Amino acid sequence: MVTAKSALLEAVDADAVTVWLAIGGADKSEVHELVSALAERLAPVVVLSPMPDEEAAFAYLSAGVKGYCHSEAAVEQLIEVSHTVTAGGMWMPPKLAQR
Repeated sequence: MVTAKSALLEAVDADAVTVWLAIGGADKSEVHELVSALAERLAPVVVLSPMPDEEAAFAYLSAGVKGYCHSEAAVEQLIEVSHTVTAGGMWMPPKLAQR
């Protein structure tokens, strides 16, 4: 049985473009598992959360996420996230980065 998760993992390789995951309503442990699997494939991942919080941010970043921001972020901010991640950096909301 092919699931969305298995199809995504099969399609992603080290040369993949950035994977943007909108996690609204998703189970955090399932997202963490998916993020870890994508990171193993060296795919840059950005998590978009409807309610970003510090605990989730650090959990996802330690699992290999390269960016973490609000799912309703302004276009300008999403462009900044994209540029940062594409250049090999990590991006998170400034308030979280200060910690």
